[in-house]
Amino acid sequence: MGGTVVGIAYLGEKKCHWAAQHQFLWKTIIIAGGMTIAYLFIINLNKFIVIVELLILLKIAYLFFLKQSRRYVGTGGSKNLPVQTGTSEIEEQMGQCC
Repeated sequence: MGGTVVGIAYLGEKKCHWAAQHQFLWKTIIIAGGMTIAYLFIINLNKFIVIVELLILLKIAYLFFLKQSRRYVGTGGSKNLPVQTGTSEIEEQMGQCC
């Protein structure tokens, strides 16, 4: 569960504009809060908690994977602009590579 919390913090930084601008604050909130919640869920594990965990992870998966994909580049300073990545861009990079 700890790896999941760290993965959520990392992926949220790539998908959320606010998180891209405030990386340290974002990671601190998500990791400290997520680890605490994960610990509480583990020590109070029952069927209800498993269902709640599943619903939370499904919501996070929807927000990060199924919703329109955007990545924000940069670490503050000027405006961070969304970067759309698609297969044509990847194909172009592969063609230039070899």
